[in-house]
Amino acid sequence: MECVDVVDRLLRGQVVEHAGEFAVRGAALPWSPGALPIAIASRGPRGEMFAAERADWMLLAGRALAGVPALVDRLRATGLAARGRPPAIAWNANAAWTPAMIEELRGHFAYMSVDMPPAERTLTPDELIARYAVTGDRAEVCGASGGAVPAGATRAAGV
Repeated sequence: MECVDVVDRLLRGQVVEHAGEFAVRGAALPWSPGALPIAIASRGPRGEMFAAERADWMLLAGRALAGVPALVDRLRATGLAARGRPPAIAWNANAAWTPAMIEELRGHFAYMSVDMPPAERTLTPDELIARYAVTGDRAEVCGASGGAVPAGATRAAGV
């Protein structure tokens, strides 16, 4: 996470000295036009809180559907308290509306479950889909996504 500070300082035109997880000595980007918005993706609580405090944009992924609204509220409040403004938040929802797409989700969750909390790793593929994916017919998925999945889509983001 310290790399965000280093990159931010470099993009602001500063000469950077840093020692920690990595070392930077006299680094500079004289061609940088200035600070750029920072985007951070995270699937865990520590990274999410860091992103809420530091990022202009953040991407949520790998979160149980039921907890997403409250999590977004907490992240926005954290950003507001830390910087006076919340980050823009995109949710990388797992979505499926055909049997083939649901089967693809099973494979996706097979590798994703490795990074999940221990209690979640014991869930069956169908339990993971029920907890982490928006499924149903195309109209239901599009409605549940708040319009994030276009009605004419044949493939959903996050799948």
